Amino acid sequence: MKRALVALLVVTPSVAWAHPVGFGVLQVEEQRANVWDVTLRVSGSFERAQRIEATLPDCEALTPIVTEIAPTGVDRRWRVRCPMVGEVGVRGLPSDLQVQLRLDRQNAPPLRELLDVRQPTLQTSDPPPSVFVGYAILGVRHILEGFDHLLFVLGLVALLWGERKRLVLAITAFTAGHSVALTLATLGWVGVATTAAEAVIALSLVLLAVETTRERSLSARAPWIVAGGFGLVHGLGFAGALAEIGLPPDDIPTALFSFNVGVEVGQLAFVAVCVAVGAVLQRGISAPRLQRGAAYVVGIAGTYWALERLALL
Repeated sequence: MKRALVALLVVTPSVAWAHPVGFGVLQVEEQRANVWDVTLRVSGSFERAQRIEATLPDCEALTPIVTEIAPTGVDRRWRVRCPMVGEVGVRGLPSDLQVQLRLDRQNAPPLRELLDVRQPTLQTSDPPPSVFVGYAILGVRHILEGFDHLLFVLGLVALLWGERKRLVLAITAFTAGHSVALTLATLGWVGVATTAAEAVIALSLVLLAVETTRERSLSARAPWIVAGGFGLVHGLGFAGALAEIGLPPDDIPTALFSFNVGVEVGQLAFVAVCVAVGAVLQRGISAPRLQRGAAYVVGIAGTYWALERLALL
């Protein structure tokens, strides 16, 4: 396993070698019924930013556009009136620029989407989804896009392959841990720097991978303790994502609960896929080899992320 980890570090290209991608933000925030403040922020030169324009439904402009040149780009701000139902996004995007759409309604879940030249706009609906449905969808999306969280679950499946009752207990402990931490952090009762939490999450993958390859390890003897403990840290990672998304001030309990539900739905779906794929692979590969292979995947990814994240502390 050590040789595999070293090989990954040698062949993995530095982020600095990648071609830089510009970034922008289209913030559309409802101030009162059908009245919206719009901000379009684009990195780069003034000439480049001026070629990129916001795409909004048929809106009435309430204020002129105010343009400000910032150190990292250009900001444009104005206010409009309309239901904000229809096509929302940007036009004129080059291939090397991405724009994050942030649509914040007063009585509905926020919309967060990354726009690029392939998908420069989105269709908004009327009425928007309820707080429960909207935040549940956000929870499912977050867990399915959170590869470090999914790899921890994969590590638990590999560690306890063939032991369904103990696997259920471990997954339940992991769920309880990150649900408690997510709730406490979101309500402001505990606080940990996001970079530190993300680094520990990566280290949890390394530990779980090593434990999977050992006999009579703590993780194998009492997996619910390890899963529950690291679940607390993973919950802090979820809280950081939820803080970025935002919560509706009038319905925080519903949003928090439904986000948790969405995370669990996505997590259970991933467990089901892992078990199904493992059952198929086991027809030609022995269980110990499957376990070791999964441990390599989890350990290599965890080591890379740990080094990357620790460098940011």
